[in-house]
Amino acid sequence: MSDYDNRILNDADRIQAFARAIRRQVSTQDVVVDLGTGLGTYAMLAAQAGAKRSIGIEFDSIINVARQIALQNNLDVEFIRGDALDVELSERATLLIFEDFSSGLLDGPAPPLLAAARKQLVAPSCRILPQGAELEIAPVASQRAHDMAFPNRADDYTCYGLNFQPLQYITQNSVHHIRSPEDLALLADPVVVLRHSFEEDLPQKWAADVTFELAAEQTLAGVCLWHNLVVDEQNRYSNAPGEAAIGGQYFFAIPEVWDVKPGQRLRCEVAFQRISVDGFWRWNLQLFEHQSETACRTSTGNTFAASPITSAAMNAFYQDEVISLTSRAKLEALVLSAADGNKSIREIHEILQEHAPEMHEDSLEFVLGVLENRRLATAVVN
Repeated sequence: MSDYDNRILNDADRIQAFARAIRRQVSTQDVVVDLGTGLGTYAMLAAQAGAKRSIGIEFDSIINVARQIALQNNLDVEFIRGDALDVELSERATLLIFEDFSSGLLDGPAPPLLAAARKQLVAPSCRILPQGAELEIAPVASQRAHDMAFPNRADDYTCYGLNFQPLQYITQNSVHHIRSPEDLALLADPVVVLRHSFEEDLPQKWAADVTFELAAEQTLAGVCLWHNLVVDEQNRYSNAPGEAAIGGQYFFAIPEVWDVKPGQRLRCEVAFQRISVDGFWRWNLQLFEHQSETACRTSTGNTFAASPITSAAMNAFYQDEVISLTSRAKLEALVLSAADGNKSIREIHEILQEHAPEMHEDSLEFVLGVLENRRLATAVVN
């Protein structure tokens, strides 16, 4: 059981908001699918609420613990271990539960996973919990968050006798994930910059432009972005800075803190664009004096610039280079080619033993590592 599972289980506000919504929404005619079920909490609550069928889908081995918990509570829940994109259901979901969003809502695996689930797992009239979500943003003061974002700024990135200066550029163009440092203070009221209904797919491209009036003399460290979940009409959960914010916030930090005064304005432009399986954030922060139309301080960032695969590196790669697999990679390829949908793990193991007898007792562990830990294969167990 991971620390994350423990944190989620102990987040009473979040669990209770979903529990109340599940009791309100589930009927005896519902086929409920809890996507990314983890410990199976919501799937079991749906079974308690009287669902015709309650199904939990999870890739991680934590699903084995979920099965034990369901048995302990005498609940009839079907648990499927596998990649949700490969799961086929005999009966499509009429209620889908999913809550594993990133702090920024738009990035990470959640958006494409939900889009795929909409095509593969749910009935046309399926409802979704949560029903919607919001993105909120606010300028913040927090020396602790700034120190976490720029831990070496005072030492000009020299340590252990080495100069790590290239890290500064990467750090400036990175979105930092924080969990409500104790000294974090909002310097203006948060503004909702996106309202989304999960009746539709999350946007691939999004941008916001908001200006804050600063009312206090403080030290600006950057801006925070977080999501709120509209679980249903009567239940919400906020991931805003505070003790209950298990998921944390995204922190767009400025390299050097700014001393700000009442009457100044902070303009925040934040944008996201998904490319392939993930995406990139960019931001532009501008500080203005009360009457001025010209910024007195500016800070920008773009996570594409922080990517280790720079354009220079891509230009240096020649597509006609001949690639040779290592001996270990060849064995991995053998295991994957044997996993053709017809052979059991035992049969795949025997094939590996035949080709690599020197592995002896480590061969089964190797097979399981390729098939499971690398998330390249799935198995369905009811």
